[in-house]
Amino acid sequence: MEIYFYCEFNGCKNSGIPVFFGESHEFLDIIKENSGAAAAAGITPGDFSETTICLGYFDGVHLAHRALFERAKKHGRWGVLLFDRNTKDVPLLTTQYEKIKILSELGADYAIIAEFSEKFMQRTPEEFADFLKDTLKVSRVVAGYDYRFGCKASGDSDMLSRLCQDRGILVEIAEPECDGGEPIKSTKIRKYIESGNIPSANHLLGYAYTVSGVVEKGFGNGRKMGFPTANVAYNFEKLLPPDGVYRGSVLGKSAVINIGKNPTFDAKERTLEVHLVDFDGDLYDEQIDVQLYEKLRDDIKFETVDELIKQIEQDIEKVRKNYGKKNFNGNDL
Repeated sequence: MEIYFYCEFNGCKNSGIPVFFGESHEFLDIIKENSGAAAAAGITPGDFSETTICLGYFDGVHLAHRALFERAKKHGRWGVLLFDRNTKDVPLLTTQYEKIKILSELGADYAIIAEFSEKFMQRTPEEFADFLKDTLKVSRVVAGYDYRFGCKASGDSDMLSRLCQDRGILVEIAEPECDGGEPIKSTKIRKYIESGNIPSANHLLGYAYTVSGVVEKGFGNGRKMGFPTANVAYNFEKLLPPDGVYRGSVLGKSAVINIGKNPTFDAKERTLEVHLVDFDGDLYDEQIDVQLYEKLRDDIKFETVDELIKQIEQDIEKVRKNYGKKNFNGNDL
């Protein structure tokens, strides 16, 4: 998947052009190294004529988003418009790294990452439609029924259809994808994650809720007890479920995942630690994807370290028994 950056010169609307950066794997490497700050590889502008662009925030890249992407795929080359920062005042279901990775896996041909500047935020719906027509020059737009755009979200999907059609851009508005009679939305998935109901969240996502991060050196308490753990440096904008012990997987191996402050050791910082069952290897400085399946128990303080060791042994045994028997929804295969 090709990655393009868009920013405006001197804050003037529609003054920039989407400039090619590189392939998605190069962009992911940049994010790992310095939080996504990167200069474009050259001044080559993107050519998005005869392509379909998908509009939306796409947090979670869930089943409804994927249905929208399937619409775009039918018309040939397609991509998405994203922004360079979190534009909503809520924790993220998918960080920029995770979103780009998923989109690449889903077969998107390109992603345009626009600088969410003050001028961009102040665009009227009409100016945003001009941006699609005159700057991106796309031939078709696909958006969800609840899509909002323009300054203070003043434009809706009906206005998008009218403005784009006036400018010769074809428009498809996707109807809601429902589960149990209710539209699938990121807000609902977020509530499931916040309550620790991982199987229900995964059901709407269509994949296991994943936290990506680089493995860093921790305090080594797990190794001292005989259960080495990978301390994952996650993005603090990422939504984590409540403190507790979870079943999941890393690198295709079953994992016991602990989220919390390690109360038995009176730790101060909230950490994400992973013990890979029956794994012997060094993961330091590796970028890993921690997939969550279900919550096993709360993160509680034990009176002694021996009591904690006994409980961890039980957690590992429970995870080991479930290996291959339950999928990421928590249902029997």
